[in-house]
Amino acid sequence: MAEWLSDGRVITGLLSAGAILFVAICGGLIALGRFIGSTSKEVKNLDKSAERDRSTFNRVAEGIKNDVDVIREDIKKILNRLPSTSPLVESGSPLRLTEFGKKISASIRAEAWAEELAPTLLHEVKGKEPFEIDEYCQEYVHEKLTPDWERRIARSAYEFGTDQNGIKKAMAVVLREKLLSYR
Repeated sequence: MAEWLSDGRVITGLLSAGAILFVAICGGLIALGRFIGSTSKEVKNLDKSAERDRSTFNRVAEGIKNDVDVIREDIKKILNRLPSTSPLVESGSPLRLTEFGKKISASIRAEAWAEELAPTLLHEVKGKEPFEIDEYCQEYVHEKLTPDWERRIARSAYEFGTDQNGIKKAMAVVLREKLLSYR
């Protein structure tokens, strides 16, 4: 057995095989390190890309939300301008209260409300034409009523079996008439 250890060719072969194995292992480790390094860079790049995509998505989503809010407001304005199908307000120009509208207006004391409110709004409607005052009153009752008045309208709509929008249109007519009486 010792004979093969003394043979130079065997020792050279073993050393060569060991060196080749060593170089292969070192090469493999270097390649593995580069792969891990490049994968790490790719993961970092993916993280940055995902963050950019998330940021872009958030900006787009915010823009869409703002657009939807604007559309919602436009729809409200359009609905407020549609001809009345309410049993409280007669269609025609200018809008007038029906007997039912007068009854509900009296029950919620819309005249007293308009009497108290109108002087504080005169500066808002100064120089406006009657149709512009009508638009202002419609917008006012749909956007600027106090929570107390919103509850009063809801209660009245329930009690009289009608819709809140109709009551608000009736209130706008009462307010418009009061504002026009100051002209």
